[in-house]
Amino acid sequence: MDNKRKSIRQTTLTAENPNYIEIEPKPKATKPKKTIPDTDTALRPYPSKTVEREVYLADQITSGKRKGTPGVETTASVTTISSDTAEYIYLTNSYAKRGITLTTNAILRNGYEVITENTSDKEIVELFRMDFDNKLKEVCANTLIHGMQLIELFMGSDDAGVLTSLVPPKEADYKKDVSGNILYTKDGTIEGYTQTRQGQVIAEWDSDTIANMRFETISGAETGISILQPAIYPVTEFGIIRGNIADSFIRGLPVTQIIVTNGTSEDMAEISSQLARQFTAESVYVTSDRFDMKNIAAGVSSVMDVANFIEPNISDIAACFNMPVELLANTKNIGLDSDVFLRVYEEWIQTIREKQATLAYILEMEVYDRVTAEPVQVKFNSPQQMDSLTLIKNVGFAVQSNAISPEQGQKILSKAQVFGVEIDEDN
Repeated sequence: MDNKRKSIRQTTLTAENPNYIEIEPKPKATKPKKTIPDTDTALRPYPSKTVEREVYLADQITSGKRKGTPGVETTASVTTISSDTAEYIYLTNSYAKRGITLTTNAILRNGYEVITENTSDKEIVELFRMDFDNKLKEVCANTLIHGMQLIELFMGSDDAGVLTSLVPPKEADYKKDVSGNILYTKDGTIEGYTQTRQGQVIAEWDSDTIANMRFETISGAETGISILQPAIYPVTEFGIIRGNIADSFIRGLPVTQIIVTNGTSEDMAEISSQLARQFTAESVYVTSDRFDMKNIAAGVSSVMDVANFIEPNISDIAACFNMPVELLANTKNIGLDSDVFLRVYEEWIQTIREKQATLAYILEMEVYDRVTAEPVQVKFNSPQQMDSLTLIKNVGFAVQSNAISPEQGQKILSKAQVFGVEIDEDN
């Protein structure tokens, strides 16, 4: 398998081609090249293939050399969270975990299709997807959590075809120089990637054997950004508030005083240690008879309203995913009415569609482009959920209007399991 796929594919331009465009080499000009007026381009035959169009457009570009420098230094005032921190948030905050799960499921729940140009590529794709599709959910989740997921492509043994392996995100990095800067080739592409474990580089790859999944970047930086980056502060505050609320609850309990007559400091320590096993340290006080402590029964009713402090943090976490807060938790004070909820929900669905488009592009250019002989198109199905009743009505209308056959309608309903179980094909 030749992983070094050329940007312009093998398409021969011959005179027999009805759309043939003869592009004559242009002499070196000493004056700025004039652009072709729109009226002239309208008279010129329009290329019918993408390759010919790319050749035609490339011929109109006056600059033949890249001048910009790839990559960017991130701002020093804000440090992106590490993979360890992002994973810790995911494992310890149930709302962040739920947001990741809901987003991943929304991206993938209705599946995707790979449109090929010939039967041979179709068979290759079907074989490849038997291995790859089982890993796609982990790919999406890791990309959301860590900001980046590297996928290694390699030839399997015998008839296995091209296989994939996921590089652990916490061990994945770009090839860098001694100063920690990402290395680039002369044409501005990434030079390669590394896998580091316990301070030692255990694997290296050139960029043409690795697919780099990223949903979010900023300011031209190559490194992806975790979707949990904005959640670092609300999640931290969430933990602090939870701890303070627990303390305030304990402090609101009735206080007990135990007076020890003629007790030494050793006696006091011993009694305190024994009572600590039976009561909370905040609700039992041990003093000698030389001290007098006034008991103030504050009562649990003095505890603050938890929702006033917790819900703003939950709302901030939901905002990281651009989803309605109701999808993460039932709220008391910040619930949305039906009209607002539907609008925010549609915004979230649109966000999912954008992530699907990003994922589809990377799959096309960095995964399937290296597997098939001809380019393919990856198309994700709509993430919009449809209730069973609406699905039955739509399928029934499609069958009645002869848009689909009854067998196709039955297959759709069976796959969706709108009746709880799959339909028996003979029934």
